[in-house]
Amino acid sequence: MTRAELHQIVDELPEASVEVAGQLLRRAAEEPEVAQLLMAPWDDEPVTEAEQAAVREALKEPGIPLERVLKELPD
Repeated sequence: MTRAELHQIVDELPEASVEVAGQLLRRAAEEPEVAQLLMAPWDDEPVTEAEQAAVREALKEPGIPLERVLKELPD
């Protein structure tokens, strides 16, 4: 995509999309690696039975309450 094409897209944005598009463009400018991640293809590999079993096993654990995590974080 060229800068001219990008400008054309921005000019055609509906007003309701301007804020979000601006935030995305700002983040892409400040953190190019984030833009690369956003453009990466989705992982479309099927989930294996072993992975499903691992998730089921992990979900059996009670987890940590958010309040505890927040108390343990440094200020």
